[in-house]
Amino acid sequence: MSCQPRLLIADEPTTALDATIQAQYLALFKDIQKKTNVAIIFITHDFGVVANMCHRVGVMYAGKIVESASTREIFKAPRHPYTSALINSVPRLDRKDERLYSIEGQPPSLLNLPPGCRFAPRCPQAMDICRREEPPEVNIGNDHTVSCWKVR
Repeated sequence: MSCQPRLLIADEPTTALDATIQAQYLALFKDIQKKTNVAIIFITHDFGVVANMCHRVGVMYAGKIVESASTREIFKAPRHPYTSALINSVPRLDRKDERLYSIEGQPPSLLNLPPGCRFAPRCPQAMDICRREEPPEVNIGNDHTVSCWKVR
């Protein structure tokens, strides 16, 4: 921070931290941002961190952004099947599920990506075109973009 950067990239900054230390780190990030006006990119799998810290979200699958929107929009109305699956896999106190939701299958090797949509082999909504052609990025309004053939 001594060189006064305009951008700080935090790659999994709270992984393997207990809740108390994690809260302190997040408070520190907020304080740094407030005092320096630095932009912060959080790279994380933790939707709690996303909800607490981020204004916008870019959801990536196999190295490609498949959905991007404000944090509120992503949580309120996810449109890509992978985003929906991620949100559904987060444990919630208001649901009495027997088992946590999980996404079937395994992510592809980045050295051997499938043709078409990278998520198609695991997607319960996949159509034939999904397996053949990569979907274009579509702006669905409110600066919300999705790369999915179902969203047209």
